[in-house]
Amino acid sequence: MQAIYTKIISWMETLTPANCTVIVANQNAPTPPRPFVTVKLSTVQDIARDITPDVRDANDTGEGPFPSADPDFVRDVVRFIQINADVQVYGDPSDIFSAENIAQGFLDHAYNSDAALDILGRDVAFQLVTSGPQSVDGVIGAEFEPRVIMAMQFSATRDIVYQIGGIGGVIIEGDAGDQRVETEVGNTGGQ
Repeated sequence: MQAIYTKIISWMETLTPANCTVIVANQNAPTPPRPFVTVKLSTVQDIARDITPDVRDANDTGEGPFPSADPDFVRDVVRFIQINADVQVYGDPSDIFSAENIAQGFLDHAYNSDAALDILGRDVAFQLVTSGPQSVDGVIGAEFEPRVIMAMQFSATRDIVYQIGGIGGVIIEGDAGDQRVETEVGNTGGQ
């Protein structure tokens, strides 16, 4: 998740004024001076998995069978996820750096696919703004400050595992009470 946070924060920094800082929300640290933006990845859910039975090794000639009968056959396993990011913008009272203007900058520039591709790469993609900017007033006697809240949705690939081949055997070792267990189970059903 750290890599996804880093990419999303870097992308958001390109959508904000030069003196605006983007940080992960709810950290146990002092906040930077205004203006600043906090982001929290609130919901991460699977939307698909690559379970294609005919995924080939890069060295496979393509003549089949699938999966390759080659014992060195490898496959890439990719998990596709949807991410909801909760964003809070804390602006400077001046007109140009107000929370509303910074949030509007997200809306104006978020759909620029070239900038998103340059920074997010191909493993994270901005999808849409799921909740438009809403101004929230400060609460007297509480820790809430005036800010703008909004939500964005991203998709990403995660848990990329390389070189998954057929499992030739499983070795089981350990203690079960007083008894030591050492066994190997192979393709032929074990010992």
